[in-house]
Amino acid sequence: MINYSNSLKNKLNLLIIFTAIIISVFVTAFLSSLYYYSGIERLFSEEVRNKIEETNTIANLYLEEHINSIKVDSLVIQGTIERSPDLINNYEKLKKILDEISQNRALSEIVIFSSDRKNIATSSYSLAFLFDRVPEEYLDKTEGQKIHVYRNGEDKVQALSRIYSPLSDKKIYLLVGRYLDESIMNKIRDSNTSTNLYSTTEKKLRVLKKPIISIFAIGYIIFFFIIILIARRISHLFIIPIQNLVSTASRIKDGEYGLIVPEEQKEIEIMQLSNAFNQMSISIANRKKELELALDLLDQRNNFIESILEEITIGVIVFDSQKNVILINDTAKKILDFNEKKDNLNNYKSFFPELENIIDDITNLSIKNFNNNTIVRKIRIIRKLEYIEILIHIRLIPDNQHSIIVTLDNITKISAAERLRAWADVAQKVTHEIKNPLTPIQLAVERLEKKFSPEDRQDRNQFLRYTQIILERVSDIQSLIKEFITFSRIAPSRIESCNIIEIINNVILLEQNSNKNIKYEFDNRIANCYVLCDRMQITQVLINILKNAAEAIYFNQNNLYKSLSKDKEYSTVNNNYTINNGLISISLSYEYLDNCDYKNNYLDDITNDLVFISIQDNGGGLKSEPIEGISTKIDGSGIGLAIVKKILQGHEESMFEIKNTKDNSGSVAIFALKKVKSNMKS
Repeated sequence: MINYSNSLKNKLNLLIIFTAIIISVFVTAFLSSLYYYSGIERLFSEEVRNKIEETNTIANLYLEEHINSIKVDSLVIQGTIERSPDLINNYEKLKKILDEISQNRALSEIVIFSSDRKNIATSSYSLAFLFDRVPEEYLDKTEGQKIHVYRNGEDKVQALSRIYSPLSDKKIYLLVGRYLDESIMNKIRDSNTSTNLYSTTEKKLRVLKKPIISIFAIGYIIFFFIIILIARRISHLFIIPIQNLVSTASRIKDGEYGLIVPEEQKEIEIMQLSNAFNQMSISIANRKKELELALDLLDQRNNFIESILEEITIGVIVFDSQKNVILINDTAKKILDFNEKKDNLNNYKSFFPELENIIDDITNLSIKNFNNNTIVRKIRIIRKLEYIEILIHIRLIPDNQHSIIVTLDNITKISAAERLRAWADVAQKVTHEIKNPLTPIQLAVERLEKKFSPEDRQDRNQFLRYTQIILERVSDIQSLIKEFITFSRIAPSRIESCNIIEIINNVILLEQNSNKNIKYEFDNRIANCYVLCDRMQITQVLINILKNAAEAIYFNQNNLYKSLSKDKEYSTVNNNYTINNGLISISLSYEYLDNCDYKNNYLDDITNDLVFISIQDNGGGLKSEPIEGISTKIDGSGIGLAIVKKILQGHEESMFEIKNTKDNSGSVAIFALKKVKSNMKS
């Protein structure tokens, strides 16, 4: 049978009852002390103090009134004698007047004496020896018609004054006395005593006020802490089990699964709570083991899949239904030039914006129509200033998240190789078909010049002119065939360490001899630089670019494009026209010198592993922004830049582009080669 005597509920009830009793006792003591203190404070309030002071003032006013009245009596007697100077010598008459005044004014004694202490006259009830007790200093205080009033004992008031008499050569003094009412004097004494006692008690209370308050405060604080200690001791009986539960729960939260708390508790509720907690802890530990096993299997599966994805040469990107990237392998990162610091996997548009329209098209398709089909797209992207052709396969993964898997296959080299192979086949076929009849035509024209030349000089000159035009055009066609043959027979690049500065200087010297009216400038920002390249092929690249720049300057300066397209006697080699201010600038730097009219989005990824060669002319610029295969040649095949692009494609780390300058005054061609750090001196 369960014993509820030790239940938590009963202990809480006891705690509440005990707390209520303590609080009531505390409040009672506090209110009692407050009431007592308020009573004392009220007893010594300003109102009570004023009443006591008023009572004492009234008593003193009574005494003051007697003092003032005896002054008046003294003045009356003094005036009476001074108005009748002869009274000083008439003792009987003077005594009679003094008795009358003494009786009328309730004076106890009136004494007139001289400065030598001799009695001149007294009232009937006066004691003659009284004036002998008058101190000498009192006599001095009467000078100047002053009246000196003083107390003679507790019940008598006396007034001493001087009488001025012309008939006496000595000073004459008047002493007047009056007894005070004994009962009134007792009241005055009691009032003064009470006032003094009240003032003394009030001063002591004010001195003891702070200590009393401090004692009460200390008592309250001590009592308060005693209550706290008692409450803590009582709460300790049932708080400790709860703290054990909290501590164990915190340790389980930190990863110590499987912990239990002791169930040997006297409280029924705590024991039931501990039992439920232990069952929960054991259940969590078991579930954790099952979850760890499942995670291990999942990790093994993911590692297996990731290892496969790392080995394959196809890029793989997996999206969830929210278009967030779940998985991307290294091949896809390399193809898309993924930057861990700059790009965000949760926003695929930051590193693969070209996929946005395709993903939107897929989103618009229903899952039923898309689930069993694979969408294939071929797109072209730009990364690190190079065009990359990608073949994309997109398929929906049949799971609850409706994930999308995208595979990327870099077919740039395959497409380029196919195009080059096609060009080579076309070049071989075209050159074979055109080259065969050219030699007979040339020989036939030469025979015509020798055998069928007219004898007339004018006709002969005209005939020779026509044959010369035919021979020049045959020569042009042979040059065209030679370029096609060169394009189709470009050998694989033989990469080696070469001094690029030496190569540039040699090419500039060659071009200066061919185009003496054009100024060539070489801005070299590197003291000594070696790059990885094929010396002969890079020389051909520089020659082709400089040749195109010179021809652009010729065309721009003379504005003869239309006339020259008709007049085939124009020759750039012979320089048959004047060139003014023709300038070609070549620069060599470790940095990408952007003097063009647009900024490439991928320049931030270019590192110092490359050396940049820039060739700029003032030939008027390109008519439209170039993409690839641009040529500004006036005549010829226009295949020179195609040869340049093909050669640079054989250098794996290179890049090549042509575009207008910012002011559209000319064009700039930029290509890069990988530098050799070990042989480079800055």
